[in-house]
Amino acid sequence: MPKFQYRARDAQGILITGELDALSANELREHLADQGLIPLLVKPSSFSLENTFLRKLLQSRVSGTELIVFTRQFYTLFKAGMGMESLLTTLARQTSNKRLKESLQRIRGSISSGEGLSKAFSHHTDIFGDLYTSMLAAGEEAGILEEVLSHLSKLLEKEMEIQSSVSSATLYPKIVVFVLVCATTVIMTVVVPKFATFFSHYQATLPLPTRMLM
Repeated sequence: MPKFQYRARDAQGILITGELDALSANELREHLADQGLIPLLVKPSSFSLENTFLRKLLQSRVSGTELIVFTRQFYTLFKAGMGMESLLTTLARQTSNKRLKESLQRIRGSISSGEGLSKAFSHHTDIFGDLYTSMLAAGEEAGILEEVLSHLSKLLEKEMEIQSSVSSATLYPKIVVFVLVCATTVIMTVVVPKFATFFSHYQATLPLPTRMLM
């Protein structure tokens, strides 16, 4: 499916930019209008790597640290009583991650068009994950979103601590294996040939283990 870049304004006049898949420019304009946005510009993307490995490499990812920071800020602003649309606009402006910024702008657009918070987030599980959106849905349904956001930030922090511990625990074995591979390579390509040359010079027979290595 073709990819289009767009520029639009919401009901408050805030400029929103992004990139979406659509069958045509007109279809995307209709989609933006359904989201409560006023399309200003829709044009085909100048460079599209549809579902390729290179495209995935070029896409900026949202790190665990960025997600933790976002959730903390989300919790703080929500606790302070800020409206959801203003809250998401503020968070989108504060993040330097392009992918997260675009997702937050789209989430805000979905909420402006009447979708619930968890429903709007559910379109972006590639960033937030199924557990994150499910917990938002539970918090929204039970009226305890503030508590859920607080729990989510702590949960993400704990998950990152565990991942860091696992990475540290597996680092030493990886280094040992790397050193052994390097040492074996040096022995096979440098040391053994020199021994072979030395023994042949004196017309001596190489030991059986050495001949087997060669």
